[in-house]
Amino acid sequence: VDTGSGVREIRYTVNDTEPDELFGTIYSDPFPLSATTTVRFRAYDNAGNREASASRTIKVDKVAPVAPTITEHPDGTTNARDARFEFEGGEPSLVFECRLGTAAFVACSSPVSYTDVGEGARTFEVRARDEAGNSGPSASFAWTVDLTPPAAPVIDSGPPNPSTAQTATFDFHSDEAGVLFTCRLDDEAFALVSELAHGRDD
Repeated sequence: VDTGSGVREIRYTVNDTEPDELFGTIYSDPFPLSATTTVRFRAYDNAGNREASASRTIKVDKVAPVAPTITEHPDGTTNARDARFEFEGGEPSLVFECRLGTAAFVACSSPVSYTDVGEGARTFEVRARDEAGNSGPSASFAWTVDLTPPAAPVIDSGPPNPSTAQTATFDFHSDEAGVLFTCRLDDEAFALVSELAHGRDD
C-alpha cells in the first residue's frame, strides 16, 4: 500500500518506446532535442509503484519566418499626417511586431494605423515571430511627410511691357525639386502648366 512514499524518479524515452526500467532514462537535467520528438515519461515512487506513461510531442523549430510583405502603404511623398499599413506573413500562426522610426517594436496586427505623424523622412518596420519564438527579419517602407508649401516661383522672363504681341511667353522656376506649377491669366482659374494654351487673342 502506497501511503505517500514520494516520487523516486521519472523515466523518459525519446524513441516512442515505453519509459520502463529497462529502456527509460532517469530524468535529471534538461536534454537537447534536434528534431520534432515524442517524449514519453512516467513517475516511480519509493514504494515501487509506477504511473501510467504519458507523452508529449515537441516540435523543434529553429527556422525564423521570412520578412512580411507590406501590401498597402502611404505615397512616397505626402502631406497626410495619417499613415495606414497592411501586411501579411508567409506562414500561419505568426505574431507581428511593428515600429515607426527608432521606437521599440510592439505587438501589432494588419492593418495598423498611425496618426499625427511628424514632418520629414519616416520609416515603418514590421517583423514576424513564430510559435517557437523565432523572430525573422523586418520589412520596411520609407516615405516623406512634407507639410511645408513651396516658396513662390521666380519669374525669370516675360513679354515686354507694353507690347503689341498677342502671345505671351513666361519662363519661371522653383528652388524646390519636383514641384508642379499652376498658372492663370487675369482672373481665369489656375490650371496646370501642361493644360494651358500658349496664347489667346483677346
